[in-house]
Amino acid sequence: MKRNRWILALVGAAAFLGLCWALTSQPPIVFPNVPEACVNVTAAGFHCTSDREDGIIAHGFLVTTEETDWRVANSLCKIGKMGPEWKGKVWVTYSTAQGSLCILPDDAASRSWGTVCAYGDANLLDQIEGTLRRTM
Repeated sequence: MKRNRWILALVGAAAFLGLCWALTSQPPIVFPNVPEACVNVTAAGFHCTSDREDGIIAHGFLVTTEETDWRVANSLCKIGKMGPEWKGKVWVTYSTAQGSLCILPDDAASRSWGTVCAYGDANLLDQIEGTLRRTM
C-alpha cells in the first residue's frame, strides 16, 4: 500500500514538472536568413541599419533603439575586446555551415536564431528577444 502511494506521488510530481516545463518553455526564435530577421526586428520596433550605404544588407545589420548611420554599423570592431561603443547595439549576421561565425567580440552576448547569429549588448538582445516573442 505504501509502495503504491510512493509511485503515485512520483508520477504526480513528474506530471506536474512536465506541465510546468511545457507551459513556461518558449519556442526558439528562428529566421531563414538575415533579410527576414531584419524585417521582423524592424516590425518589432527596433532600428535596423544595413552594412551598406544603399540599404541593401550584404553581410549583416546593426540593431539599435535609435536611428543610426551605416558608417556606425561598419565602424564597430567585431572581433577582440567589446568596448563601450557596443552599448545599445547588436549586430545580426549569417551563421551557416558554409560560413559560420567563428569569432565574437570578447564579453559579447550572443544568440542563435536559426541560420542567423546576433551578438552585442546583452540588455538589448534580451529586449529584442522579449519583443519578438510577443509579436511573432
